[in-house]
Amino acid sequence: NEAMIWRGPMVQSALKQFIRDVSWGPLDFLIVDLPPGTGDIHLSLTQEVVIDGAVIVSTPQELALSDVRRGVAMFHKVNVPVLGVVENMSHFICGT
Repeated sequence: NEAMIWRGPMVQSALKQFIRDVSWGPLDFLIVDLPPGTGDIHLSLTQEVVIDGAVIVSTPQELALSDVRRGVAMFHKVNVPVLGVVENMSHFICGT
């Protein structure tokens, strides 16, 4: 029940192993759920595999939407088409 804390190089190494060493067989889609932002792992993924497109999922809060804008800009810079943006939890009402 402990949190696993990985720094950038450890995550990048795990990603490379995940992509190169797993026998995927023929795939129609490979969906990778990434944390918000435009960090090393996002760039590493774009450098390791050919990405046909990105779908960005966000919540409607302004902070999350600023991450979306940065993410869209990053994917455009690395020539990955953004296929769409999905707003999740748009009708969530906090119980407090």
